[in-house]
Amino acid sequence: MNILVFASEFAPYNVTGTFRTLNFVNCLADLGFTIHVVTLTESCANQIFGVSQIDAALTSDNPSIIIHRVINDRMFNQYGRAASYFRSRLDTGGDFLRHMSKLVDSITFSAIYATQPHAATVLIARDAASLFRLKLILDMRDTWSAWAIAPFKTRLHYWLVKSAERRLFQQASHIVTVTDEVREIFVRDHGEHLRSKVSIIPNSFVRPLPPTVYYPGFRSKELITIGYVGSFYFRPDLNFEMKRKWYRRKGLKKFEYYSSKEDWLYRSPYFFLSALKLILLEHPELSGRVKVEFIGQRHNWLVDMVEGMGLTSMCIFNGFLAKEALDKKILGFDYLLATSEKVINGRHFCLPSKLFEYISYGKPILGFVTKGSQMDFIEKSRAGRVFNPDELEVAAAQLLETLYHQGVSVIDQEYLENFSLSRNCKTLSKIIWDCAVSSTEAPVLASWKQ
Repeated sequence: MNILVFASEFAPYNVTGTFRTLNFVNCLADLGFTIHVVTLTESCANQIFGVSQIDAALTSDNPSIIIHRVINDRMFNQYGRAASYFRSRLDTGGDFLRHMSKLVDSITFSAIYATQPHAATVLIARDAASLFRLKLILDMRDTWSAWAIAPFKTRLHYWLVKSAERRLFQQASHIVTVTDEVREIFVRDHGEHLRSKVSIIPNSFVRPLPPTVYYPGFRSKELITIGYVGSFYFRPDLNFEMKRKWYRRKGLKKFEYYSSKEDWLYRSPYFFLSALKLILLEHPELSGRVKVEFIGQRHNWLVDMVEGMGLTSMCIFNGFLAKEALDKKILGFDYLLATSEKVINGRHFCLPSKLFEYISYGKPILGFVTKGSQMDFIEKSRAGRVFNPDELEVAAAQLLETLYHQGVSVIDQEYLENFSLSRNCKTLSKIIWDCAVSSTEAPVLASWKQ
């Protein structure tokens, strides 16, 4: 069975969104699918992600995975504009349309699987599915109209995105997302009828799971190292504006609209660092026995935050690390930090892939997280401990106890089996199969299945 996969974030670019799609593509290929990945041209990808994000270790020589780098920067940018939400712009793609037409003429494809973000790539997939009369399966790794990390320019822009999202969902044969909370957002925004059309396929484990996680503690180690991998997606200026009343904003910012109220300070390490500072104020003898390492972009606000709390001497900013170097670095950590933004009057809805990586290394998670999917996952898996950032003194006391504690926690393997790649990939393959056999290609697919 031949499948078209539309993904802007894909190997060899080592960015967060790459891994879910890459894992599914590799697994589907092992199950007998032939995958044609439609992604950004090299120049477009370099412009968006940066050459520094290229990691040769992510490349594959599997002959069942064919890469088509045909979405150029002009096309990608045009599909990022509001006008493309409602009318096709494939005619502006030039080489893209010629390449895709030749490809579809030569190969019988059964469906298109498109992953969001970015919205532009999903909309290109939408138009390609319509033009070539293919079933469209959406993988909504994140929300679109309910994404609150940055504001919409106006309430009208929000309405345009929400309407485009509704039309996109109507066209899709099936929708996949990562948590129950995200599905509830879609149902809330677009209607109860959508519930039966949305399946939950969470992020997955790729590595074998260790049976336990080990808490070293100060009693067994002179120096405890706590690590964090990835971006915090926090911008102090945007977070400040989100909290302000619209009439207190300056100029055109008065018209900006946030589709949901979230506090992204909670996503930053602010509350973890604050708890650590409280510990050191009462126990200054521990100041040389804790080290915090950040792996990812070195944000100015993060450096300022660390300096403002007087923790510069114990914090290290590693920047980007390639996969092999990252593995080696994480294996040297004792604990791994997790954070989550706070959804006002709601539940946090993201379950990031980094948690699965964390557990696979056998390192306990320190979860400074808010109510929602991450908190539930850490508690149910027994792979770490949760600290309430809104009760800072209690969190500091619990963190101190954890850092002194030495012991082993047995992971709930039965619960985590729900997140295995093999299980999730079989679910995805069934969805693709069910969508495909309802199309005109059924006789061809039937012979493949035999």
